[in-house]
Amino acid sequence: WSKMLESLIKAHKLTNSKIPLIGIVKGANEKQIEFSIKKLNEMGFKYLGFPCRELMEQKIYNLIKFTTKAIHKTGSKCLLIGFNSLQLLRKIPYIDSFSGLGWFISATYGKTYQGLKRKKTSSKINSKEIATLAAQNLKAIKSYLENLEKQTIIKDFIA
Repeated sequence: WSKMLESLIKAHKLTNSKIPLIGIVKGANEKQIEFSIKKLNEMGFKYLGFPCRELMEQKIYNLIKFTTKAIHKTGSKCLLIGFNSLQLLRKIPYIDSFSGLGWFISATYGKTYQGLKRKKTSSKINSKEIATLAAQNLKAIKSYLENLEKQTIIKDFIA
């Protein structure tokens, strides 16, 4: 609780800024997360970021899902920080945007995105190849997201 309250106090000091800010949701359980979202919303934050890298590593997807839904209920936009799973995009609702370095880290290991999976291209890789693979991975993710968006629009049109 103390770390979360400390971050909320610091966030409140920034609310008079003319720059659009992203409030960072803190909490280790649903009660703390709800409290954090409520307070950030009361301060006027319209964009809420939720650091979820550790939850992703530990496969605690229910807490991520809970958080995205709670943020959505407030009308704020949800940014997942440290989110690297294209496969989970369909399973976790209300994600407005996400950030992660999986596309780059995969490139350093010689892997490229092939749809939802990563495919090994070579074991020995130099910095020029890393840049090429990283660019390919970003293009693959962009293409996947565009297709996902088209499917969502079609689904909403049919419904």
